[in-house]
Amino acid sequence: MVEVKEQIRTQVASVEIGARQWVCPLDDVEEYRQALLDWGYAAQVDLTWEDDNGSWARIVAIWPAM
Repeated sequence: MVEVKEQIRTQVASVEIGARQWVCPLDDVEEYRQALLDWGYAAQVDLTWEDDNGSWARIVAIWPAM
């Protein structure tokens, strides 16, 4: 038989995990991606396209980076 001498209290913390998307000019995509990495996001470009207004990239970012 085990005798409990002291009960250890544990706490569980909840971490919000979120996915976000940013659209930026294609020429600036690395600057945006690096800023997201610096802020703690895991970020990658998942789509690029051109339209009448220029060339664009969509960055998908997950926070926190794991």
